[in-house]
Amino acid sequence: MRPQQQQQQQPMQQMNVANNILNGIPVAPPLAIFNQTTINQQRTTINQQETIISQQQTIISQQQTKINELEQENIQLREKNEKLERDFQQLKFEFKILLMKIKDMESPPQWWTGM
Repeated sequence: MRPQQQQQQQPMQQMNVANNILNGIPVAPPLAIFNQTTINQQRTTINQQETIISQQQTIISQQQTKINELEQENIQLREKNEKLERDFQQLKFEFKILLMKIKDMESPPQWWTGM
């Protein structure tokens, strides 16, 4: 009897699915298709995220290269500034010496003022 019951149930199940489709009621796809679709969507999402991460890593690498270049330039400018500061201090010192020599040249010699 069981085989007869199964035969009677199969057409009824098929009929319900057909009625649901005709009535516009969504019918779930078989689980294997649903799972495969979900897996494919997840793979697509992962691939997109990997592409984004790769692009971000490229951008970060380029930015790090630029940062390194700017740090090198900053070091060179700092060294140049320090050299200019030393040169300026040296020139200031030499200028003071020149001013003192000029003052000495402008003032009459001591033997002259003594007369």
